[in-house]
Amino acid sequence: MASPAHPPPVICFGPFELDAASGELRKADIPLKIHPQPFRVLLLLAERPRRVVTRDEIQRCLWGENTFVDYERGINSCVNQIRAVLGDDPERPRFIETLPRRGYRFIAPVTTKIGLEPASNHGSAASIAAPQPSQSEMASFVRSAPALHVVTDQDAATHFPNSTQKQVLGVAGSLALLLIVGAAWWLIRRHAPTPLSLPDLKQLQLTANSSENAITGGAISPDGKYLAYADTTGIHIKLIKTGDTHDVPQPESLKGLQVSWSIAPNWALEGARIIATASVPGRAPSIWSVPVIGGAPRKIRDDATATGVTRDGSLVAFTTRASEIGGDREIWMVTSDGENAQKLYESDDNTDFMGAEWSPDGQRLAYLWHHEVAKTVQFSLDNRDLRGGLEARVLPAWVWDWNWSPDGRLIYSLDDPGPIGESCSFWGVRLDARSGKALEAPQRLTRWAGVCMDSLSMTEDGRKLAFRKWSWQGDVYVADMEGSRHISTPQRLTLNEGRSYPAAWTPDSKAVVFGAYRDGQWGLFKQVVGTEKVEFLATVADSKHLTDYGLDDIWSAGACVSPDGAWILFLSAPPEIASYASTLTPTRVMRAPMAGGATELVMTAQTYEGLACARSPAKLCAVGEESSDRKQMVFTAFDPLKGRGREIARFDTDPVARYPNDYLWNLSPDGATIAIFQRSGPAIHLLSLKNHASRVLAVKGWNNFQTLNWEADGKALIVASATGDGAALLEVDLQGKAYVLWEQRGDLEPNNAVLSAPWGLPSPDGRHLAIYAAHLSGNMWMMENF
Repeated sequence: MASPAHPPPVICFGPFELDAASGELRKADIPLKIHPQPFRVLLLLAERPRRVVTRDEIQRCLWGENTFVDYERGINSCVNQIRAVLGDDPERPRFIETLPRRGYRFIAPVTTKIGLEPASNHGSAASIAAPQPSQSEMASFVRSAPALHVVTDQDAATHFPNSTQKQVLGVAGSLALLLIVGAAWWLIRRHAPTPLSLPDLKQLQLTANSSENAITGGAISPDGKYLAYADTTGIHIKLIKTGDTHDVPQPESLKGLQVSWSIAPNWALEGARIIATASVPGRAPSIWSVPVIGGAPRKIRDDATATGVTRDGSLVAFTTRASEIGGDREIWMVTSDGENAQKLYESDDNTDFMGAEWSPDGQRLAYLWHHEVAKTVQFSLDNRDLRGGLEARVLPAWVWDWNWSPDGRLIYSLDDPGPIGESCSFWGVRLDARSGKALEAPQRLTRWAGVCMDSLSMTEDGRKLAFRKWSWQGDVYVADMEGSRHISTPQRLTLNEGRSYPAAWTPDSKAVVFGAYRDGQWGLFKQVVGTEKVEFLATVADSKHLTDYGLDDIWSAGACVSPDGAWILFLSAPPEIASYASTLTPTRVMRAPMAGGATELVMTAQTYEGLACARSPAKLCAVGEESSDRKQMVFTAFDPLKGRGREIARFDTDPVARYPNDYLWNLSPDGATIAIFQRSGPAIHLLSLKNHASRVLAVKGWNNFQTLNWEADGKALIVASATGDGAALLEVDLQGKAYVLWEQRGDLEPNNAVLSAPWGLPSPDGRHLAIYAAHLSGNMWMMENF
């Protein structure tokens, strides 16, 4: 009688499973793409671990004795494909060793488990040791162990009738008790919180780019020898020890465009590739697989942002599907070659995700979520198991970036008190590997001033942390308008460190009103051109009208002067709203006397990129708001003293615009026309408030607009347009002809384009131009002993 068929064993090595019955190679239960012939060669090698498999044996396995092919090239191709899918380096092999002129040897430890299907004609597997229980399985065993049973004399007589068996029982019991105690000790040591104090850090600067070519992101290699980083010129690979650097070719489809690259932490496929996201103003981001040595990047995903790669380099987490409040609504994972995409989490209409980073074992994701509805804005750094389940909260706050170290700590960059992005510190908190819950209170790791950190990545052993250290300076410059189409060399007006934003000119054209963070709060200030004396005007803390918001920030980028010149009008909101500039959350329209004095509330509005006023003799002030269905921008008149008035116009917008506040607009000095465009778009729309007709102003040679203001006489516009290496400030007449007034080099980071692009404010007499210029300094650093 024939023996029953048994399913062939599944061969396990590293994170991989080789299933002969199904013909699948899997990683983390996800089938990997591998062709039949390479699969058969891999199976042949894995069935004979530590044994030499000759090229003749491989030839017979694939083609038999009587097939005549170029089998030398065929075998080489198969082995190369295997190494590619396993991420194996032929010079430092982990799985397949080459024996010149002889063959190959499978060198990784293997185990087997029972397959699920009957055996097919794949040959028998080698005799392999049975798999040992993992530490997590041992812990599970200890937790589920039954209560001890006291053995009575009768029990002993029944189950152990002789003294030898009693001795065996004693030895076995002692061993079992020792095993349980040892496992319990291991669990206690493993989960006991380790106190974190401010460490004696060792730092090393890895790049030295100027602010005109700031680093946009980077990641250290698993072995700590290489750094992949990106700047305005593209992606580069640097050998840290010697400084030798080679450039990665720019993809043909992105040549000539302003591309901002970000690099996902952890390198893919054992350091053979990096995963990077390309962001181009006006386009959805795309994910690229970038070979470290040779070859051009290959696109693996559109409309997605790569946020993290597993420690073994096999899986990529990414976010997609833009939300109405600025982030993405879904988190997915995909293999590092772009195959087998799987959605993991999806948010509701008022919540989105901002990044996701893998736990060391690849079983959990830590992500930042953002929730916004009515007057409530929330950020929280949480984590969750891949199979779903409840979220484990790490920190209910906005963080710039985070990375999960092999020792179980989540290292993150958190704002210190003060303006968003002014000063940050590294913090660390140890998390439980199974539940994701914090085992201790977060501990501060650094006390740095004037810089923030993001783009975190870590070596495989967790001893080195690479990160981008950046600072952001915003200044006000003033230039003279030297006739049409020309300005003098801009001279810096504001001399303070930090950020200053030009808001308006005084009616006499002698001083610039600007917003800045001073003495622990945001305020409005006035400075006469040609002098260094700064005069305080207003802060929300001086307001006569207290609200349930508490202390607010001034959003000076959306300020203007009332038509009669008596008031400076501006927006204010809680810090988390003012910095995020959302259209869904009400902000306050405030007024302050131009001569100085207490601020007062004008009205509340869901403002869409600020407010604007005409100049006397016109009397119109207007605010733009987004319609509830996101299909239109609604313009409403308001009186600086009385508040909201009548609706004056509507403009159809793109309901699937990627970012909130995706449209910029401004009111002409005579109050007759609204100029409006979609940020990074190709055309400017001129909307008449007299007959509500709209015409398109196509600007020849320019199509990537970022900021907008009218010239003093209303006969031209001052706009900024992104260029290949920065931005240009343009004068655009109403026939669409553009003239370059001033150029600024440096990357416009996609998430901060509205605040990093320059803008120009003409004085009321048309003789001067106040210019906002931002400078982002960013370089990659590495630290140890954290």
